[in-house]
Amino acid sequence: MEIGNWRRSGRDTISRVEIDHIIFGAPGLAAGIEAVEGLLGVRAAMGGKHVGLGTHNALLSLGGGAYVEIIARDPEQPAPSRPLAFGLDIPGEPRLVTWAIKASDIETRAERAKAAGVDLGPVLRMSRVRPDGVRLEWALTYREEMLGDGLVPFLIAWEPGPHPSETSPGGCRLTSLRGGAPGAGAYRGDAGGGGSGDAGGARPEAGADRNGGGAAGDGGVAVAGRWCRVAGVGAGRSVRAQH
Repeated sequence: MEIGNWRRSGRDTISRVEIDHIIFGAPGLAAGIEAVEGLLGVRAAMGGKHVGLGTHNALLSLGGGAYVEIIARDPEQPAPSRPLAFGLDIPGEPRLVTWAIKASDIETRAERAKAAGVDLGPVLRMSRVRPDGVRLEWALTYREEMLGDGLVPFLIAWEPGPHPSETSPGGCRLTSLRGGAPGAGAYRGDAGGGGSGDAGGARPEAGADRNGGGAAGDGGVAVAGRWCRVAGVGAGRSVRAQH
């Protein structure tokens, strides 16, 4: 899935991006799984623990190499010394928090973004073990304070092995991703294929979706958060959630 070019103040930073996953934060993992199943009609499967970071996750494939990660504090782990990722320390309802794009050349792309004025943070090496014992390893850019209130994505590069989108429950398909928020006007992205939408514009409405329709395509699902809208197909239902 390609969303075109991300740039700050007109300068190219990340081009021809491909969505890796969308992150759905929750006060508890069970609550997050229930919330996503209520929206999409498909139940996510347990992913694993982020040992030392105080979180665990559940996953749901969106097809096309993308997936949803439901993430929450893990009560079986001690509280980490630094704040939980993605603002999970802040009480609230299950919600979309941010998204990630694939970057096999993650170091180069992070440096290029920083040179253009978009500091995505350092590249960290991480891993987790799936319930079946398979170890997954990846690198990502990380900031404690998310850029654009989560509308600016982070970068991720997976080590060789099965991608979560290939091993997680299916039944959903991502068709578009749109968003905007007050104060995020410095970060803009044009929809792939020359569309007119803003992926990070500072306006309270997302406008037309990448698929050319309204909130979602026929039989689609639209989820809005921080003026972020995700449209897709999930068990033949159409819903919208706002927070």
